[in-house]
Amino acid sequence: MKKVFLLSALLSFGGCVSDQGLVSIYESQSGYTLCGIYFTKYYGSARSKQYRYDFYKLIVNEIDRRGLDCRSFPDFDHKEDFMRDRIEKFEKDGTW
Repeated sequence: MKKVFLLSALLSFGGCVSDQGLVSIYESQSGYTLCGIYFTKYYGSARSKQYRYDFYKLIVNEIDRRGLDCRSFPDFDHKEDFMRDRIEKFEKDGTW
């Protein structure tokens, strides 16, 4: 799992993959890995809010497409759900 996080972090920080490329990567991830990404706040933290918003949308859309309940994994049942809130605030106010 560390390799997946490292690969995603490198791609996110490097910016060398298109949105469609990231969608393909996330489509191939397990539900557990995708939920791990969903609850990780440091992804793209060195990037702009617009970049993180786009990233968050990709993750949330993939979770919704699969119908995943990330709280069903015991490792994540206590984690803070922040991506959906940030997406909503960014769409409304342009920031969070």
